[in-house]
Amino acid sequence: MNSHDCSFSGYRLVVLDAETTGLNASNDEIIEIAIIDDQGLTLIDTLIRPTRNKRWAETQSIHGITPENVLGAPVLCGLRHSTLGIFGAERLTEPMLTR
Repeated sequence: MNSHDCSFSGYRLVVLDAETTGLNASNDEIIEIAIIDDQGLTLIDTLIRPTRNKRWAETQSIHGITPENVLGAPVLCGLRHSTLGIFGAERLTEPMLTR
């Protein structure tokens, strides 16, 4: 394969979009996740209730997700099995979900 070959033939392509409580990876949390496949099928689209952060005014002004919006949402570790099923458990480890 040459360096200009961008083919994903033989691979399942998925696109992940996430919204967070901020940009600090060691402190901020994911509060929304959406994953679609290369056919446009929505594999997951859900709000996520953070476990450490209670307010995120700066990023709320960007994505519009309020603390009230996520009150009844699952926590990230509650989505572990569904996300592992999307990516394949052999390629995604739990520490990647908890960073």
